[in-house]
Amino acid sequence: MYLRAIKMAVGALLATLLAEFIGLSSATTAGVIVLLSLGKTKRMSLEHAWIRVKAVALALVLGSVMFSLFGFGILVFGMFLMIFVPVMLKLKLEGGLIIGTVLVTHLKNAAVIDVAILYNTIMLFVLGVTVALMFNLYMPSMKKHITFDQRFIEEKFRVILLGFSNKLTVGEDKHDVFYQQLFTETRTRIAGAIKKAKMAQENNWNDEPLYELKYLLMRRTQFDVLERMAELMERLSMTDLPAATLISELIGKAALALEEFNTGDTLLLELEKVSTTCRGGVLPKSREEFENRAVLFQYLAEFRYFLELKKQFSDDLYITD
Repeated sequence: MYLRAIKMAVGALLATLLAEFIGLSSATTAGVIVLLSLGKTKRMSLEHAWIRVKAVALALVLGSVMFSLFGFGILVFGMFLMIFVPVMLKLKLEGGLIIGTVLVTHLKNAAVIDVAILYNTIMLFVLGVTVALMFNLYMPSMKKHITFDQRFIEEKFRVILLGFSNKLTVGEDKHDVFYQQLFTETRTRIAGAIKKAKMAQENNWNDEPLYELKYLLMRRTQFDVLERMAELMERLSMTDLPAATLISELIGKAALALEEFNTGDTLLLELEKVSTTCRGGVLPKSREEFENRAVLFQYLAEFRYFLELKKQFSDDLYITD
């Protein structure tokens, strides 16, 4: 935020000084165009520049024709806006609406349409947009901040999984409020990290999504699974079942092994063994036990999906143990 503010102030000043240096009238307009043209990312700045080029071209042609035919009165300017604004909205060029209008006011105030005034107006625009694009060539790397968020999210996943493991064997957790806060905090952090990664992507000219963005999107999907597992946990009323103990041990191992480059292959193999053991157990002795075992099998299926998401992510990136 502070860097963008500095860019805007210095860029506007530089554009104004350059406009004065080459003898353009209304030099401060070049500075205003810089303020309106500095985007939050490289791609945004370039896309906005192209939109404004088209908008300004239409504005100057329309303004020149209307002022030449009907004069430079305020009513004519109003007529110009009544045509120009709907056209910009229709063509989805509203990003250039303000700049186009500002530049047309130069034609109105000059009360003449000739080569000199058109040259001056176009040069103010070109100078302002060029300075804005040059200043936006530098964008600070967000990799360090994104990496910090990744480690934070992984640690929170670890705490959540250990909580699941504990609750499967102990039952009612005295720290339920803590885990509710943990889920809220983790979801907020994931959303913020994805936003940063998308901004980093916008500052990258490569169309291929950045590794960090892919990774965080995978973690977000995994977090959705964790939320469903937490809901299933609330339906579990028995924790003295052999299956609960086996699943608890598996999730505990997963929590301790959770990190960026673990593909999850080993854990998936262990999960299949646990699943086979659970299915081969003695039949339920009561309706309650039957319902709890059904919840545990559903719980295990969700956890399988949790691990498969990481494995698929790793396979797509050719990461191996």
